[in-house]
Amino acid sequence: FGEEAAIKFWVKIRKRAVIVSLTLSVLCLGISPFLIKFFNLSGPIPLVLFSFIILVNLAAAADRGLLFSKFNLNAISILTLVEPLGRFLLALLFVFLGLKYLAYTAIPIAAVLTFLLGWSFVIKNKKKIKNLAVDNEYNFPFKFFFVSLLSGLSAVIFLNLDVILAKHYLSSSDAGLYALSALIGKMIFFLGFLASPFFIPLLSKNEGANQDSKKFLNLTVLGTLMLTVPAFVSIVLFGHTIIPLLFGHKSVPALPFITLISFAMVCYSVSRVYTDYYLVKKHYIFPVAAFILGIFQLGLLQIFHSSVWSFVLVTSFIWITYFAITLTFHIFSSQVKIFENNAVDFLGLFVKGKKLSSEKNNKLRILILNWRDTKHKWAGGAEVYIQELAKNWTKEGNNVTIFCGSDRQHPNNETIDGVKIVRRGGFYTVYIWAFLYYMLKFRGKYDVIVDSENGIPFFTPLYTKIPKFLLIHHVHQEVFRKSLKWPFSSLALFLEAKLMPVVYRSTQVITVSPSSKEEILKHKLTKKEPLIIYNGVDTNIYKPGIKNKNPLILYVGRLQYYKSLHVLIVAAKKVLHEVPEAEFVIAGEGEEKANLIKFAEKLGISEKIKFLGKVTEAEKISLFQKAWVFVNPSFMEGWGITTIEANACGTPAIASNVPGLRDAVRDTKTGLLIRYGKYNGFGNTIINLIKDEKLRKKMSKESVNWANIFSWEKSSKDFFNFMFEYLEKNPVIKTHRIAYVFNRLMSLL
Repeated sequence: FGEEAAIKFWVKIRKRAVIVSLTLSVLCLGISPFLIKFFNLSGPIPLVLFSFIILVNLAAAADRGLLFSKFNLNAISILTLVEPLGRFLLALLFVFLGLKYLAYTAIPIAAVLTFLLGWSFVIKNKKKIKNLAVDNEYNFPFKFFFVSLLSGLSAVIFLNLDVILAKHYLSSSDAGLYALSALIGKMIFFLGFLASPFFIPLLSKNEGANQDSKKFLNLTVLGTLMLTVPAFVSIVLFGHTIIPLLFGHKSVPALPFITLISFAMVCYSVSRVYTDYYLVKKHYIFPVAAFILGIFQLGLLQIFHSSVWSFVLVTSFIWITYFAITLTFHIFSSQVKIFENNAVDFLGLFVKGKKLSSEKNNKLRILILNWRDTKHKWAGGAEVYIQELAKNWTKEGNNVTIFCGSDRQHPNNETIDGVKIVRRGGFYTVYIWAFLYYMLKFRGKYDVIVDSENGIPFFTPLYTKIPKFLLIHHVHQEVFRKSLKWPFSSLALFLEAKLMPVVYRSTQVITVSPSSKEEILKHKLTKKEPLIIYNGVDTNIYKPGIKNKNPLILYVGRLQYYKSLHVLIVAAKKVLHEVPEAEFVIAGEGEEKANLIKFAEKLGISEKIKFLGKVTEAEKISLFQKAWVFVNPSFMEGWGITTIEANACGTPAIASNVPGLRDAVRDTKTGLLIRYGKYNGFGNTIINLIKDEKLRKKMSKESVNWANIFSWEKSSKDFFNFMFEYLEKNPVIKTHRIAYVFNRLMSLL
């Protein structure tokens, strides 16, 4: 969000840090009698002094965070050197003055001095900060902060609490021996850390720019290994010489423990890099696993603490296990993320939602089950249809919730245009979560369900008693045969053609075009006559604009196999041969994007075809207005909502003569229909239309008139009135749950 936003955020965090620090310091002093007894201290003075660390460290962390985010290398370097050097020099001074018993005070004194120095670096922006109005525009990332806190706590447990517990359980000499052994291992960790001091800020910046970060990770892991492994090998081979040289002859008894604990610390150092990497990518299971292992380590030390070897074996075992788990998670990161997402969705079942109210004055509580929502990276016309209807129903005072799958790039819960969006599950699991959420959270809270069939419905008649409507955009039988591999194609064909008609035989079907209605009846998907509720278009924003200087041929929609965009790309080569100045734009996301880009490269026209990815609403309208021709070569559509949107902007369409599109396109008037898959047919028609300015202008005018017939307000009103009238004619008969389930099963049989 920029430097100004960063400073605003810092101001808020700094204030919170001071309040929390004061609270923790007072709490620490309040429990000092217990801590004095636990650590066998002679008095409260050490605790009082160390409370200053608690008092300044959170604020210091906020200051360093701002310096890191601004990549202020000079300030960070100075702070990184000052604190350890300050500790060392102050301790040396106390010993030199004959005040050995005060040597430990170098730690809190250095912490306070470093805090003041860091504050002085930040305070250079004091005037700038004072002039900024702090607002609530940038929300605090509570989930990220909480998981980061777990990550930090796991580091504290691994690097510090083992020594504290050794002080508690072992004799003074054994505790010192373990502390020295652990210190040597931790020297390896801090040496490895030199490879990644700016890892999180640099990685965050990289992720924010939507760049691939794997190379960044691999380089950091390699750097960490190059720093830690030679140190470990040196200790193993030359430890008998190096350790006494560094720590004196009293360190010799620690030599038997150093090899194992040093190797374990190499493992831990690499594990931390992976944990920080996935933390930034918001794969939270890595730091959570680290924290759980940290708690497990504390538990094991509570049981096994009889000797120095006990401590060494427990901590080394945990650190090596941490490495093994982290590496496994990394190798199977995509599967781990799916598990993590579903675990979050499961926890969402136990979060209490707001009670929905519905007035009796013709208002309803409507639950819509749909595969995706309009913000999903692969959203298409079906999602626009649902959102536009829901938005208008909400304006009329109804409570509307859309339950859909998540692409994990948007919040689990969100409100868009007054419509509550609940995102759970993924490509396939959304159906499972819809069932679980209805049974455990939604049951009894809604008056009616709109069950959207995107090839496979949610089979709501099996577990819901309230009235429901099945929305079918188009029949997917041929789509399944062409786009899915066996046995998935066979399963999908069975679910739509065989099981769905049985389950929904008493359910009213709603569709979006005469062609779709004809296909539904042809495949006998329902015994009741389907009702047609057309797509709409907002002609207030979709309206003609200035056309592009060069011929612009456009496609907007999902990039899926059945959309047959390879036909457009082959046609594009023919068009470019005749009209070299022509420009082609494909906007949208989908599973076929990478294949289509490779195909364009193979044909040697990749420079002439722009793949824009998912575009905003404003960008989409601008493209429709600039385009000379809109092309939809799809194998099948329910209607072709983008075709009407293009028409509203004065752009004629060239489309496949297939169900849905033949309803949306008035052949020879608002566009031209071509036999499906005919490359030359599409190519020649595009060439003729962009060369014939008179015909193009005539079609443009007809297109606008045609689009003005369709309105979201009318469609939503027709849909709602039909639902409301149906509810009045078919009141819900309350049935005992067991009897209801029994009746449903018997009816299926």
